[in-house]
Amino acid sequence: MPEPLVSIGIPVFNGERYLEEAIRANLGQSYSNLEVIVSDNGSTDRTEAIGRDFAAADPRLRFYRNDRNIGAAANYNRLFQLASGEFFRWSNADDLPHTELVAQTLPLLQSTPDAVIAYGRTCFIDEHGQSLGEFDDNLDLRNDRVSDRYKAFHDRVTYTNIIYGVMRARAMRKTPLMGTGGFPHADIHFMATMALQGKFIEVPRVLFYRRMHEKALSSNPTGQEAQTFWTASDARFVLPNWRFELAGMSAILKASMPAAEKASLLLFSARRLAWRRKALTQDLRRLFS
Repeated sequence: MPEPLVSIGIPVFNGERYLEEAIRANLGQSYSNLEVIVSDNGSTDRTEAIGRDFAAADPRLRFYRNDRNIGAAANYNRLFQLASGEFFRWSNADDLPHTELVAQTLPLLQSTPDAVIAYGRTCFIDEHGQSLGEFDDNLDLRNDRVSDRYKAFHDRVTYTNIIYGVMRARAMRKTPLMGTGGFPHADIHFMATMALQGKFIEVPRVLFYRRMHEKALSSNPTGQEAQTFWTASDARFVLPNWRFELAGMSAILKASMPAAEKASLLLFSARRLAWRRKALTQDLRRLFS
């Protein structure tokens, strides 16, 4: 069996309801030189049995199980560390890729060396798979200037559907991935650091179906719910907004770019502190309350 060019990582926790459908959709991609990796985050339902059955039936699928729930951040990171492909994508256990997702995005990355992500448009679906409408991520960022890409990303990002596109693994290794779960919106921070690495390319057709339901892994939790989601810990976030903004500054300082570009982005980050002063002040009040 040839070394897979594309790795697809499925993080899952108690995902028996949709996992089988998600695995079939990823194994059923029209592009075939790929591997699918499932990391079960200590599930207590039938997730393990489903994953092991698929692994026994198809050599393209590898199944791993954590002895306990290590939090979504660590589980996402583990999947990337287990991957062998030159290109990578995450695929949640309740979302679905179009059968052409990899086939439509991979060639764009292969033909555009300075691009790090290629993604398709998103269609939201409900718990039964019925369409809730399309969503325009508006993150086609082909600017040559790093500062233009980074600023545009922060100005436009809402849902982080783009994170489920196909990404260049070499660029991902220069990022903190999902970090340690020290602040919410680790996915936004990861994508911002990817914007420092290269261009984002959108395929103008629906290639990703994001399931919106109460227990969705991709439901973008906030507050204490976010802390538990990202770290599996009941401890509260400490200065989460400060940590998010300072992590962005740190990424800018570490990134390779002309000095003028770096100075422009550090000024942009300083302005963000002013724009977000209400949330930053609330962080300090919570710390001393």
